[in-house]
Amino acid sequence: MDELAARGLGHPVGNDLVVPVVPTAVIFDLGRGGDPAHRPTAEFGRRALRAARATPQHGSIGAGTGAVAGGLAGGVGTASTTVTIDDAIYRVGAVMVVNSFGSAVDPSTGMPFAAHHLARRPNAADRRALRTRLDHVMANRHMALTTNTTVGVVATDAPIDRVGAGRLATLAHDGLARAISPIHLSVDGDTVFAMSTAASSDTTINHRGVDALAAAAAAVTAAAIADAMMSAESAPDAPALCDLCPSVRAR
Repeated sequence: MDELAARGLGHPVGNDLVVPVVPTAVIFDLGRGGDPAHRPTAEFGRRALRAARATPQHGSIGAGTGAVAGGLAGGVGTASTTVTIDDAIYRVGAVMVVNSFGSAVDPSTGMPFAAHHLARRPNAADRRALRTRLDHVMANRHMALTTNTTVGVVATDAPIDRVGAGRLATLAHDGLARAISPIHLSVDGDTVFAMSTAASSDTTINHRGVDALAAAAAAVTAAAIADAMMSAESAPDAPALCDLCPSVRAR
């Protein structure tokens, strides 16, 4: 929080003072490598802020290192789009860490439930390999009952208020439902934050504009989940989709 305050990032309280707002969430990935005694602290946040880069990274990195989704390797995924409102063009983006009980891959097609620009229907042999893996996961699903959480953030550069941000977060959960099946079970801890990067202003867009942004939030959330699955790397106990089904990725 000190570093955010030093950069002037936070809720303004007058006299050039800001109070940083830092909501947090973690995925439940204990027992998948590393030291289970390591818990996220303020130092983790400082390190993440210092390591942040303009170019997004994907796959089994950072918070997604130990992620598993429906028995396949999960990870970090991103997606973005634009929305035109009253002749102004705004961006909406999502970063998701996919660590779900449900599967993000359609067993009938071998592709992510949500569309991805690199995904293609895998060949018959690859689909059989996927089906074998998913059948094994289903037969042993009791082993994963307490190790699931899909978390993420949707952001826009449009000027929205707290109510508008709440609408984006709500519809982002629709994106979760498009991309993961089943979703929102009692063993999941799904959480989505929403934010605006617009400069502080008393001017916000109207409810029709918020609805357009929220619809886009649902779409990019689903796309970010597909991106995580297409970018993941295999772990000892969880093969990655693109390793199990190489033909799913367009060359």
